[in-house]
Amino acid sequence: MSSDGGIQGCFFFNRYFALKGYIWHFMRIKDKQRLAELLLLFVLLPLLLAVPVPLTIRLVLGLLGLIYIIIISGKHRFFSFRISSDGIKGQHLFFLLAKFVVVALVTYSIVSISYPKQLFLPIRINPQQFIIICGIYTLASVVPQSFIYRYFFYHRYKQIFPNDSVFLFVNGLLFSLAHLFFYNGLVLLMTLIGGWIFCHTYLRTRSLGFSIFEHALYGCWIYAVGLGDILGFPN
Repeated sequence: MSSDGGIQGCFFFNRYFALKGYIWHFMRIKDKQRLAELLLLFVLLPLLLAVPVPLTIRLVLGLLGLIYIIIISGKHRFFSFRISSDGIKGQHLFFLLAKFVVVALVTYSIVSISYPKQLFLPIRINPQQFIIICGIYTLASVVPQSFIYRYFFYHRYKQIFPNDSVFLFVNGLLFSLAHLFFYNGLVLLMTLIGGWIFCHTYLRTRSLGFSIFEHALYGCWIYAVGLGDILGFPN
């Protein structure tokens, strides 16, 4: 066997046992009730919201889930925001801007090549409306999503994950799953990558405000560059 083959075999062998260890970890979780709660809120509920049933039913289901999260957050004082933060440092801002530049260049290239007429269309047509919609989007969408999928998810479920890497991986998957109702593969891919980016930032900073800023920055950029329609932004 060649050395490359031996290295690849060793890699997959290690990955297999790592995956087996993670599965064994979740099977041994003592707080089964909390794990069941996670599965109901972040797996079953998004799947139900993606089912093509009357909008009223989906709104009721989403509202019930939100009420439950609010009740749990109040009971455990998640709204106090007194839990210590690692603070925002210069390196955090640098990495945020570096990641954003890469994503901005990629999305700009995609739109300019594939959909040139859409490039910066919202800003070119009505810049004032663009600013207003970004403000509404931040308050009505980014803030609750950031609280639920970063702050609440971390303080409610962090202890059931074996390490930060598994937590980040699962959190990104679940954030993408929450957008399943769009029925768009590109949306799922974008929100998967975005979920990993936002969760990574939160794990590094423990700052909900910084996570909200980053999430809003990416969302408003997607709208500005001309891809907002796939995420429900008005044309």
